[in-house]
Amino acid sequence: MPPSGKKDRGTERPGRPVRVLLQPSGLRVSVPSGDDLASAARRAGVPLGGVCGGAGTCGRCRVLLVGRKGRRPVLACTLRPDRPVTVVVPEEASTGAAQILTEGVYVDVRPRPSVHMTVEEGRPVLSAGGAKIPLRSPLRRCLGVALDLGTTTLVASLFDLSTGRRLAVAASLDPQVALGEDVVSRINLSVSDREAPARLRSILLKEANRLVREACASAGVSAGWVCDVVAVGNTFMHHSFLGLPVGTLAESPYTPATARERELPAAAAGLRTHRLGRAFLPPPVAGFLGSDAVAGALAAGLDRAGGPTLYIDLGTNGELLLAFDGRILGATTAAGPAFEGAQIECGMRGAEGAISAVHLVEKAQGAGRKAQGKGEGARRRVQEWRGGGTDGSGIRSALAPPTLRLAPSSLAPRALRPAPSYELAIETIGAKPARGIAGSGLVDAVAALLDAGAVDRRGNMVEPHPLVERDPGGKLAVLCRRPHRIHLSQHDIRSLQLAKAAVAAGTVVLLDNAGITGEEVELVLLAGAFGNFLDRRSAVRIGLLPPVGPDRVLGLGNAASTGAGMMLLSADERKRALELTKRIEYIELAGNDRFRELFVDCLAFP
Repeated sequence: MPPSGKKDRGTERPGRPVRVLLQPSGLRVSVPSGDDLASAARRAGVPLGGVCGGAGTCGRCRVLLVGRKGRRPVLACTLRPDRPVTVVVPEEASTGAAQILTEGVYVDVRPRPSVHMTVEEGRPVLSAGGAKIPLRSPLRRCLGVALDLGTTTLVASLFDLSTGRRLAVAASLDPQVALGEDVVSRINLSVSDREAPARLRSILLKEANRLVREACASAGVSAGWVCDVVAVGNTFMHHSFLGLPVGTLAESPYTPATARERELPAAAAGLRTHRLGRAFLPPPVAGFLGSDAVAGALAAGLDRAGGPTLYIDLGTNGELLLAFDGRILGATTAAGPAFEGAQIECGMRGAEGAISAVHLVEKAQGAGRKAQGKGEGARRRVQEWRGGGTDGSGIRSALAPPTLRLAPSSLAPRALRPAPSYELAIETIGAKPARGIAGSGLVDAVAALLDAGAVDRRGNMVEPHPLVERDPGGKLAVLCRRPHRIHLSQHDIRSLQLAKAAVAAGTVVLLDNAGITGEEVELVLLAGAFGNFLDRRSAVRIGLLPPVGPDRVLGLGNAASTGAGMMLLSADERKRALELTKRIEYIELAGNDRFRELFVDCLAFP
């Protein structure tokens, strides 16, 4: 494998496009002169699973280059061939069918859309806000799309604006991931490369329009009937979608280019909907707290919370909101990509074959018996809380955890549990053979290793221990051996510690500013895909969440998409979202001395 950052042969030779044969699919890909194989394969519809933006650091796009002396591993993002070659794509390099969360908690909204068709003086008119736009002919149906512009995934939900019924949904991985796995890398790219912002916007709009067409095709309607689009996302995605400069997001105080909502013709936003259609984008709150957090707060009803309520959207950029006494505090933490399986030796996104859950089981009782129970109690609690149903995405419950503290005062190791009779059992997405480990599986695995005494409070793997092995690369815990060995390394545990410490420390900063403790939080709401599939007992066990009982931790699913749909269907909800934005009191954690102090404390496990 070539060293990180170095390009394989032919990096400087200009010339004609090179044909590369991909095996075992037999697909031939044309690689333009000077381009890398990963980019060319992605354009040909064969994404190779990289998550580092072509930096050559994640190792997820490793392929086998066939030569006279056999096969040698190379990274597709660093391979720039200067002559025709054959490349074998291992199964683990293919991204597979991604698990994208498209559903959110049910919220009953009476349709009263901002954009609708009326008839005035016998002529059809498109009413958009206060504007009246004459139509050539009446629309058969007036439809709308709620766009969730995530850092990793994009979701387009199609609604009938007159009935409020959702007709279809389409989702995909965000194509911008190929140029940067997180917002920070994309901001840096935009600042360093003058052509990057236009390229990022182009691929984002192309995919957004494709999802709109796909959703419409699924519902058997025309994209030309879409009269309104509401798009939400973090501040970078908001700016990228609108083509706004992002330079101010790269330097303190990380000020957005705009603090106002944008309502404009859909065509001016680059959307291919009805020629007179409209687009609405709520404003971001701060440089790293975007309109997706506002949409989530709207779906969660934080402006109407009865008691202290903590909202957490876990991802590369952790978004935190705390509602109490009529106030809402907000903050963001750079949790890093560990929650999404990146920069973990055997990590991967939530796709088929990803290990999504890990359990400590007794060998004598068989690997199928789980030490930690799962149930439907959380689903019922969500229904009782919102007065409606959930999306069927499977919110997981857990046994009541012991009382824990986010910032432990002592690092003395606990007495180890006798563990020879225990082993680790796994669950994978789609019940497919294990290919890697997803973020929820990572949290479960470390929680199980802590319970087994295989990892101490400092995060060190304990030797000797039946669940800990050693190979030339160091200590590791094997989760499965077939069809491939999937393991956790000491480095993986350190990556999780950094991620969970950032979220935990940010949470305590908000609690300190509110003058309350973690035990006083009445409700913890988890948004996003990672939070939805996260086992709450495991999350509390590793110190990711405050020390609350499982009955007080609820999953909201894709709350940002739900909130966007609410703004699409109701002018009242749109107005409420704008009022919510103004109410959020943002606390900047960068340079915050208290945050740095807490971060160090929170690195340890409870």
